[in-house]
Amino acid sequence: MFEYINQLIPILQRRIQEYHSMFELPLIAEQWEEVLHRSFEEIGLHTTWKPNRSHKVGEDMRIKGIDNSRISCKSGTLKNNRSLGTLCVRFSGARCTSCNTLDEKLEYLSKSHDDYYFLLSKISAGLNKKFNKKYKLIVFES
Repeated sequence: MFEYINQLIPILQRRIQEYHSMFELPLIAEQWEEVLHRSFEEIGLHTTWKPNRSHKVGEDMRIKGIDNSRISCKSGTLKNNRSLGTLCVRFSGARCTSCNTLDEKLEYLSKSHDDYYFLLSKISAGLNKKFNKKYKLIVFES
């Protein structure tokens, strides 16, 4: 999967700029899924993504013909973590909130729901500051 990132980046940059030529709000959720899907299609990789707001656990799409290519698309926020003294990403997985204990969360997260995360993380502008339309793409194995 990582071998396609260099091909995807300029396409994603263009599509995100096109999105922001119309919208001020950050690119998130199903719109991020569709941007990623269309970008894969543009480099010749077909996905299973459908514009139906599916909420399948973990997998938003997979790349047809590539084993172990289940992708979970997430948005997130990059913020300075004062205690660690470094930039950290915060993203949520809604289904994890249904777990009541740490053991339940660890058990849930240990199950195989996806193969890769594609996070389009916005950089935190802080309170009362306008979103600067800048992102970091963070891709990692599940």
